[in-house]
Amino acid sequence: MAEPDGTFPAVREAMKGLTGFIGWVGASIAGLTAACYGAGYFAIHEHLTMLGFGDVVDVSNDQLLLEGGRFFYLTLQQMAVGGMIIIVSAVAVCAIGWALYRLAFVKKAVAGGGRRFATKDRKAFITDLLLPLLAVAIVVAHYSFYYDPLSDILELDNLAFRPPNPDGVAGMIQSGDAGDRDWLVGSYGFFCQVYALFVGVTWLMIYNRSRSALGKAAKLLFVLYTVILTAFLPLAFGVLVRTPIYPVVDVTLKGGQRAHGLVIQRSDRAILLWNPATRHAASYRSDDVAGYEVVGERDIFAKG
Repeated sequence: MAEPDGTFPAVREAMKGLTGFIGWVGASIAGLTAACYGAGYFAIHEHLTMLGFGDVVDVSNDQLLLEGGRFFYLTLQQMAVGGMIIIVSAVAVCAIGWALYRLAFVKKAVAGGGRRFATKDRKAFITDLLLPLLAVAIVVAHYSFYYDPLSDILELDNLAFRPPNPDGVAGMIQSGDAGDRDWLVGSYGFFCQVYALFVGVTWLMIYNRSRSALGKAAKLLFVLYTVILTAFLPLAFGVLVRTPIYPVVDVTLKGGQRAHGLVIQRSDRAILLWNPATRHAASYRSDDVAGYEVVGERDIFAKG
């Protein structure tokens, strides 16, 4: 039966549902766009700081959005691998446990041990003390063996203007070697996989399991450390994954002079060229440029 305004209840409910769905889609797109902008901003600016162009290059919003999309695509892809490792490992452990439990002597031993173990005190010992302590130990181990050694990459700066360094990550970046570049990208992928394993396993251990002070402290430590790790991911992406490959151009100036180099930035006001032979950057006003020809692209650290 129609309402006084001439609409049917089903139509009214359908319109409400459609309006809510449109609002949800709009909010999701806005949130995803903001996340891509934020991740792209951190990744690109860390990359430019590493090279030494952080204070001279302006980045457009489109570049930030695209770089953020690249970051999420590669990072989530690697995290999915870590998630699959968790699922496959859990299934394998359950299958092995089920197979062992089918053995008569194992079933008898488990039944007897279960009766002795099923006390409140021992359950409280596991949930209120053992699991929180184990979670704290996992956080400390992850920090010591994964985050702390890799966080040194955030100290890299001005590599484009410095003599080649044969050691560490800086040396691999400055080598311009494809094999070294693949190793750096693989290191980032491995870090993402370990990140997914760490977050998944630790969360399952402490989530909604303990109300003790130690349990709450372990949860707080886990949350704070996870936030730090998450903020670190786009910075690491900018250093390890984003390749410093730029177009190579021949520029003709209105006065007849010619310039050759890598285009670090081109805007309506000027063009910034990098000369890999001298390791210097030069800026030319757009009004002084008669034209330019793109002749290829290359890594800023490539030899030859």
